Amino acid sequence: MSKRLVILIALCYAVFFVAIPPFQLNDEPDHFQYIYYLSKGIYPKMPLKSGFFAYDPSIQKIYDVVEVASNDYNLPNFSKIKRAVKQNVSFTTKRGSTPYTYQVHHPPLYFLSSLLFFLPAQHILKGFIPVYYATRLASTLFYALSVWIAFLIGLKIVKNKKIAEYLAVAYAINPVTLKMGVAVNPDIAATCCGLLILLFFLDLSSQKIISIKSAVLLTLLLTVSVYIKFQNVVFFLFALIFFLYYGYQRRKLTYYFSMVSGVVFASLVCLAPWFYHSLTTYGNIIPSYVAYALFCTANLPAFPWYRIPFETIFEFRHAISHFAGFLGWGGPYPFKLFFIFYTLTFLSLFIVGLISLFRMRQKKWWLYLLGYCGVIWLFFLGVSFTYKINRYSCDIQGRYLLATLLPLLLIIWGGLRSIFPRKSDIDAAYGIFLFSVWQYLFILCYVLLPRYYV
Repeated sequence: MSKRLVILIALCYAVFFVAIPPFQLNDEPDHFQYIYYLSKGIYPKMPLKSGFFAYDPSIQKIYDVVEVASNDYNLPNFSKIKRAVKQNVSFTTKRGSTPYTYQVHHPPLYFLSSLLFFLPAQHILKGFIPVYYATRLASTLFYALSVWIAFLIGLKIVKNKKIAEYLAVAYAINPVTLKMGVAVNPDIAATCCGLLILLFFLDLSSQKIISIKSAVLLTLLLTVSVYIKFQNVVFFLFALIFFLYYGYQRRKLTYYFSMVSGVVFASLVCLAPWFYHSLTTYGNIIPSYVAYALFCTANLPAFPWYRIPFETIFEFRHAISHFAGFLGWGGPYPFKLFFIFYTLTFLSLFIVGLISLFRMRQKKWWLYLLGYCGVIWLFFLGVSFTYKINRYSCDIQGRYLLATLLPLLLIIWGGLRSIFPRKSDIDAAYGIFLFSVWQYLFILCYVLLPRYYV
């Protein structure tokens, strides 16, 4: 990737990293507390009833100060933060208290990786705020890896460095990618794993045979991705579909079905400790299901059965609006006309791109992209359906689908190519790049800075 584009990405990221105050991104207080307890050698538990939960006292003081930026549209008062927690004093926990945090429904691997930054920062740096920003560096690492992998995926598919660079930048400076890239939150790590799995399968597809070594690497990759975030279990289905298709093409269906069965079985064995802990602690091998039943409010109207499928699909509009630049609860938001324009343009180009794909003679790469996206969308269709039948007021957020953003951009690029056939393929990618730069500046000036500093 060219140095100029790398510098552009780094500058865009640095602004978000510095400008967004502590605890302002998705569930950061809970995630930070998870890391804090792990640093003390304690594995926290998830409360099994709503309201039975409190932040660690020292963290609560900070959160009480900075939370107002979201709730009351006031500036976070950093001088007050410094007075609330004395410098050079480490975190304290009430003796005898049981450490609880809702986010312990996530597997521990991202939070353990964050300790690599939290622990030295706590001993070297002075004060809570520097430690907090240092802990964000775990997400910085996963963000950088995801951008590089996005570039490699684009290069693998379009065979053109310029196009791959432009689309990688569009992925990198999207508001959701940047937001999760600076957050103390496992979503960017989960996205990084998802993109790495896609790249791995694209490489496998060009091999004449899949070796045992590749199967072992895939087992490791699938296991690690689920230990990062449980939603990555969807890639077991993608692996099954890929191996069946690969085996069918080579007339070795039974052999490759046996191989993928071994991969899935070995991965499940590696995940058994997590499943056992979840089952014995929470009575369910999927603690996320227990968590969402606790903090999702059942206040939606009871839809008639014939409306539920429509409402389930319509829920995905939230994800697109997040890609447009929705940064979370507490305004300001982009004006409604921008949301409408972005959503309609996004969907229109996506549909045109799909149509153009099906007209292509060489469809191999694109079929893998659609299969990859399809298993993720299918999983969250199920999640959305669960929300609707239980009347939960939860939405499908853009961060949940962040691993599909690059494939979506590739399909949209294909749509632009078919609309403007006289323009070069690079021109279509350059148009997406220019819009992404404009979108970044718009969200920065109209949403992020006014939210905290104006």
